[in-house]
Amino acid sequence: AWNFLAQVYRQRGDVAQARACYDRAVALDAPAGILVNAASFEAAAGQPAKALARYRAALAKSPDAANAHFNLANLL
Repeated sequence: AWNFLAQVYRQRGDVAQARACYDRAVALDAPAGILVNAASFEAAAGQPAKALARYRAALAKSPDAANAHFNLANLL
């Protein structure tokens, strides 16, 4: 639910609320897909270090996550 709420705030341009929702989702031991969404948000918001950590966390949970590999490679 936090992931979907974050996406709504992101679409509305509310960076602070989107980040808060993604942070809640990540704190609740989110699956790899949500970590990738949170990482993509952080990359777009100009927070590459936070994005890098979240992509790596996604890959730790799901080493075959192609979107995490692709996005991480683009970030680097």
